[in-house]
Amino acid sequence: MTYTTAERIEALLKDFVRVDNYTPEQYAMFIEKAEARINDRLRPYYMVPFSAPVPAMIVSIAEDFACSFMVDQDYIDRPNNEQVPLAQVYFRRAERDLDHIAKNLTLDGLSGVKRVALPREVTSPSAGTTTPNRSPMKAALDQWPV
Repeated sequence: MTYTTAERIEALLKDFVRVDNYTPEQYAMFIEKAEARINDRLRPYYMVPFSAPVPAMIVSIAEDFACSFMVDQDYIDRPNNEQVPLAQVYFRRAERDLDHIAKNLTLDGLSGVKRVALPREVTSPSAGTTTPNRSPMKAALDQWPV
């Protein structure tokens, strides 16, 4: 499932970018790049990709990333870079929102969102012996700080 649609990206950018110059494949590429960034950043915390219903913040972040990629692409061949700050605004907002989610785990408890199971904390080496005398391996393991 994708996190946003070409129609939503087009609606956000129609006043700033020549949206008619883009094919459905190009829109899909921008959206895929956005989703890859989101999934990579949140993979340590949540099961990704997110399934329906996709949380509203994830939709918003995907749209911001996709818009930033599209604005960059649209203005790359223009002689002036007047809209590049717009791409930076979209990109920075998406990054900031992603960082907020990762640090505060704000998606916890939302429908369809699953946390990654945290690894069990091991406080000491897991080795033992059934031999009657003290094992040389036990002495070596005891040197490791706990």
